[in-house]
Amino acid sequence: MCQSDLFNFSSIIIKNGVCKWQKKKQYNFPETIRAHLVQIAERLWSDRAVVMVGAGFSKNASTAYPSWFELGDILFEKAHGRRPDADEKSYLSLLKVAEDAEAVIKRPALDAVLMQHIPDNTVDPSALHETLLELPWADILTTNYDTLLERAQRKVTSRRYSTVYHQDDLAYQKKPRVIKLHGSFPSHRNARSKIKYVGSSSGLLSYC
Repeated sequence: MCQSDLFNFSSIIIKNGVCKWQKKKQYNFPETIRAHLVQIAERLWSDRAVVMVGAGFSKNASTAYPSWFELGDILFEKAHGRRPDADEKSYLSLLKVAEDAEAVIKRPALDAVLMQHIPDNTVDPSALHETLLELPWADILTTNYDTLLERAQRKVTSRRYSTVYHQDDLAYQKKPRVIKLHGSFPSHRNARSKIKYVGSSSGLLSYC
């Protein structure tokens, strides 16, 4: 299932906080998937759902945005002077690859590389970005450097998100928040802007 299907589905089945099925052919999900979506919808409308937005979501605005793996390849080459081998392409942490590249080419050059390959100023947010922000997430976590979510907020009047660029601000910014885990363009991409996080045994994110 693509991301657009999921959010169209969430918008369709929920009205006034109550799950309602609308039997349309294009939303004829298997029962196994439907059960999970109902659970997500119930938690979403009780302010208990957090969504994670990665590089693939930006491709809804433009296919010019690199995927996680495409950006990883670019940064790996900057860090090691060569393209990665097949067994080196499992980027469990894109942030670690970026830090390796920064250690070699230094931060200004890394910023230039990111700005070259992420067309932030020339692409407008997609309708899907606006739809995402209209849903009542407790928080939106994103690893993306681009500002598509922040700029999409200008067209969303039903819900306002504060933006967090650094871990020190987590305690002071009111929910709902857009939390930029890896930093952001254009003025928050210094080394201090990264929010460090680790995977817990439950699969959730914890801040440190």
